[in-house]
Amino acid sequence: MKDSVNSLPANPASTESVLSRGIAIAGIGLASIDYVADTSTLDESTAALFDLPANVPLPRAQVHARFHADDIAQIENAIAAVLDLAGNGFMSIEHRIVRSDGSICWVSARKQIEFAFTATGERRPVSAVLAVLDITEHQLTVEALRQNQALFTTLIDQAPAGVYIVDADFRMHQVNALAAPVFRSIHPLIGRDFNEVMAVLWGPQLGAEISEIFRRTLSSGIPYVSSHFAAQRADKGVEESYEWETKRVRLADGKFGVACYFRDVTARQHEDQIRADREAHVRSILDNTSTFIGLLNIDGTLLEANAPALTAGGETREAVVGKKLWDTNWFRHDAAEAERLKQAIAKAANGETVRYDTSVRMAGDTRMEIDFMLAPVRDAAGNVTLLVPSGQDITSRKRDLDHIQMLMAEVNHRAKNLLGVVQAIARQTAKHSDPAVFAARLSDRIAGLAACHDLLVRNQWQGVDIHDLASAQLAHFRDLVGSRVVLSGPPIRISPGAAQGIGMALHELSTNATKYGALSNQNGRVELTWSLAASKTPHFSMTWTESGGPKITPPKHAGFGHLVIGRMAEAALQGSADLQYRETGLIWTLSAPLSNMVDQVNFLDARSS
Repeated sequence: MKDSVNSLPANPASTESVLSRGIAIAGIGLASIDYVADTSTLDESTAALFDLPANVPLPRAQVHARFHADDIAQIENAIAAVLDLAGNGFMSIEHRIVRSDGSICWVSARKQIEFAFTATGERRPVSAVLAVLDITEHQLTVEALRQNQALFTTLIDQAPAGVYIVDADFRMHQVNALAAPVFRSIHPLIGRDFNEVMAVLWGPQLGAEISEIFRRTLSSGIPYVSSHFAAQRADKGVEESYEWETKRVRLADGKFGVACYFRDVTARQHEDQIRADREAHVRSILDNTSTFIGLLNIDGTLLEANAPALTAGGETREAVVGKKLWDTNWFRHDAAEAERLKQAIAKAANGETVRYDTSVRMAGDTRMEIDFMLAPVRDAAGNVTLLVPSGQDITSRKRDLDHIQMLMAEVNHRAKNLLGVVQAIARQTAKHSDPAVFAARLSDRIAGLAACHDLLVRNQWQGVDIHDLASAQLAHFRDLVGSRVVLSGPPIRISPGAAQGIGMALHELSTNATKYGALSNQNGRVELTWSLAASKTPHFSMTWTESGGPKITPPKHAGFGHLVIGRMAEAALQGSADLQYRETGLIWTLSAPLSNMVDQVNFLDARSS
């Protein structure tokens, strides 16, 4: 059964609170009676019914003064019976009360008395708990039904829902026109046992559960509501869906029965399922795109977001739906961007499609550059009713543009330095008097410089071996390698970004060394070493050490070359660079986590080395 009978929670510790809420929901008022003090204390619900003060002891006579004159004799007899020391102390009665404004209401009252023994051994009542339920509406309905059973039949036949009634003996009592088709297969119907009817419609097990719900309503008077009941009809072999509610009613014979109001929502449920399937299909399409897509109210409130947007942002649907888009994790990191978004939403709400590039915060507090667009959605009348925000990751494109700009700046810088390098090579080579030696060495060093460029171009800024990279950058000093230029370190194939940063730095360092440093004379030396620090998180370190050159002093102006070996190198490796201008020679150190420099495969190779 898809709509099961309600039951109390299994946790005993919560039973009292659940009962309290249940009593409040059922509209039941409570009162306590102190027979020793001859007072009654009414809770707010009961006090409202009797039009008396709440939560203060009142003389019982003041409460009894509210009893309807025509009911006093019945009430007094019931009270006398319940106070009988030989009885069980329980009373149940329905009667009228008259408020101070003269209005009349009906109540159903149930009382349980507590007895105690006096010092002389006499059993006397000391207190009682009274439960009161307002049944005015019910009594008015009963009275109307008593006055005209024919009118009652007409009313239920004209009800907008199917109605059938079960009497106190649990037999089918009445069925209106809208309910009749449900029982078409059952003859005879009126007067037939309700348990049998339910078993025919829904089968023995489900039929017994439904019958039990009706029995509870009949005995307790508490309605039962099922917003969605779906099960297979035993007599038809097809599934049907209903909304239904049971209420206890008083029939013309004065006894209670149970009325069931229901609507067949099978077709609606089918349509809802089709709609849900379509929505799920559309969501599946949106969730499997690479584009971030959402849905906004025109005031900027987020109504939906697809899976790629949520996953990339490290968000859940529950955490963001209902928030203003500028208050979500994606945009609130930057006040200026949040304000820009507010203005864009206002424009889109007026019918304008807005598009611009922006930076959003993603999972792990990272940033992503997106091509962001807001498109208005119009109804049949042309009014903007919704907004569709969408975004495409353009981080790589932006990075590529920045990379191109950096390369252009590097090309320009290298072009300026190239003549200086060639001049330095020529001057150092010219110190040999033999023209043949001069020409050969000059040619070799210029060829080595070109080989450095060739290596970077051939690899298209893909991973390169660090030793090859260093050798290419120092190729114009090939005849000094091993004597005045020493390279030392394990084999590591580094990533394009790292290769670019280190290569540019080595080029700049070698250029400066030929102009001003250890390679500008006949005695200076350069040691280029790199190493891996063995730890749980391996670390890479590279050091350029000059010695034996002319005395150096820190430059007064930090130009592009200083930027290359400093901040640009740090950014390429997400590490740190240190430059020291010692009198004995320049020392440059670059360090970074190894994982920032290599892909996973090369990372493992480097660790094994």
